[in-house]
Amino acid sequence: MTELEAKFTAPGKAVLDEIAALDAVGTLAVVGRSEVEIVDRYFDTPKRELAAAHGSLRARTIDGAEWYTYKTRGEMRDGLARREEVEERSGGRDLTGWLYWLVDSGRASVFLPPDAFEPVLEIHNRRTILDLEDDAGGRIEVALDRARFKGPRGEHEDFEIELELRAGEEKALTEAAGWLRARFSLQPSEKGKYARALQTVG
Repeated sequence: MTELEAKFTAPGKAVLDEIAALDAVGTLAVVGRSEVEIVDRYFDTPKRELAAAHGSLRARTIDGAEWYTYKTRGEMRDGLARREEVEERSGGRDLTGWLYWLVDSGRASVFLPPDAFEPVLEIHNRRTILDLEDDAGGRIEVALDRARFKGPRGEHEDFEIELELRAGEEKALTEAAGWLRARFSLQPSEKGKYARALQTVG
């Protein structure tokens, strides 16, 4: 499926705390709040060919459940990021077997051999989630991420804000992202977490 989201870097934890306390983001009301602990393990080839192609492959653990995610190169337009993503429960399969299944079933095009990937780094993330809704049926998930990158070159703390459209028109996402950016003087994230983690600890 196509993932549509806006991402911003946050200057520190204080900004995330301010956003977490909001009752509304522009015209969208905050209708739910939750917090989860996430551990992402990223995989790539020894030459980091997937990262070079602006893709990513991860195994994510949330509350004991494991998910696999494969993302391909996307595009930026009007401040929003679009990219193809396949995300599923592991279902007891190993990551390599899942990739072979994606290729064989036509779910995704993997340009590298599925058995070419190896563990690269981990991201430990405490995520606060705000569920937003408007009167027109728009639904947006805001993720406030307090992440710690762990890799061969040590550890690094990272703060990010993600808005993802769950239902409704793209306009709702554009307006919510613009409101947050103006209110808190946010800067768009030009790279994803995996690319930033590679730069700092990979």
